[in-house]
This record gives sequence, structure tokens and C-alpha cells, in this order.
Amino acid sequence: MDASRNRDRFTTVGGTRRRSGSALSGDQKKKAWYPDTILVVVTLFLVLAGVLAVFDASYVYATQSDSTGGDSLYFLKRQAVFAVIGLILYYVGYRIDYRAYRPHAQNAYRLALALLVLVLIVGSEHGGSRSWIEIGLFRFQPSEFAKLLMILFLADVLAKPMSRIRNFDKGFRPVVIPVAIVCLLVVAEKDIGVAFILGTICLAMIIAGGARLRHI
Repeated sequence: MDASRNRDRFTTVGGTRRRSGSALSGDQKKKAWYPDTILVVVTLFLVLAGVLAVFDASYVYATQSDSTGGDSLYFLKRQAVFAVIGLILYYVGYRIDYRAYRPHAQNAYRLALALLVLVLIVGSEHGGSRSWIEIGLFRFQPSEFAKLLMILFLADVLAKPMSRIRNFDKGFRPVVIPVAIVCLLVVAEKDIGVAFILGTICLAMIIAGGARLRHI
């Protein structure tokens, strides 16, 4: 028991063990903020692959469409702008200590519910699904925000020892029910693809959080 308590008093930062609650040295702070090379490379690869996929799928249409002025690179340039904005937000998010997000985890879930209910009331239909909210020239898809908000919510819940995720009644069911509600709201928008992706993300997090496979 004493050995376990002693282990809990130490954490590892940049490969160096330090006592929990103690201040970081200058070198440790630099290591703590040093980017994960593999994560950065994989992210950049996926972003580049996505931009090229958009170009490959759209250049013929862009060349023939009057709305693009015959510019075959129209969608490529637009996607590249979105990619740059996304990478900037990625960097900003990376620089923020993850613990700063935790106090807002429950509100993140409430916001996800509010957006998904709102789109069912005032949303516009495109491509057979009622999943868009339009405000003037600005249009966004709440279910895409719900993915990020649910990741934040589940990360906080699964990180708490009290979640007892391996116990069906006290841990697993209280986690799965909020996920099911969000997924059903997305299904109600007739956006089965996003509902499947969202459910898969949440399921992967629950399994990684220690849930018993026989409960799934």
C-alpha cells in the first residue's frame, strides 16, 4: 500500500520522474511542450491526403462549372485554406494544457445536446439530411462539433476513477446512455454516416478506458 502511494506521488514529464505537485524546471517545461513527432507527421499526412483527395474528386467539375469560373483549382484552394486554419487551431489547442478543458467537460455535453436539438427545429436540409444550421452566409453542421464535444466529455468521465467503467451498472451504463442519446439525435437528422463515425469514436474511447468487451 505504501509503495503504491509513493508511486502515485510521482509523474513522468519528458522522460523525467518528478514529485506530483512540484514545479517544473525550465528544461522539463520545454520537454513537456515538445511536440509528439509521430502525431505531427501523421496529422500532416492525413491533412495533405485529404486536400489531394478533394482536388482529385473535384477538378473536372470545377473546370466545367460556371460557379467556379472554370477554375480547376477552385476546390483545392478552398480546401487548402481550411487545412491551414485547422492546423493553426491544432497548434493552439496543443499549446493549451489539457487540464484547462476538464472543468468544461459537462458543459461540452450540454452544448452538444443543445446544438443537435436545435438543428432538428431550425435546421436546413441538404443531401437528404436535416443537419445544417444557416446563419446568413455562414453554414455549419452541429454534428461535426458534437464529435469534438463528445471526445472532451468522455475523456473527462473516463479519466475519473469514480467512473468504474468495468462495472456495468455503476460505470458502463452511465457512460453509454449519454453517448446513445447523442447518436440517436444525429440519426434523427437522417445523417447515418456521421452517427456511425461518432458512435465508433465513442466506442473506441470507452474500450480504451477499460470497459469489459462482454458489456458491449
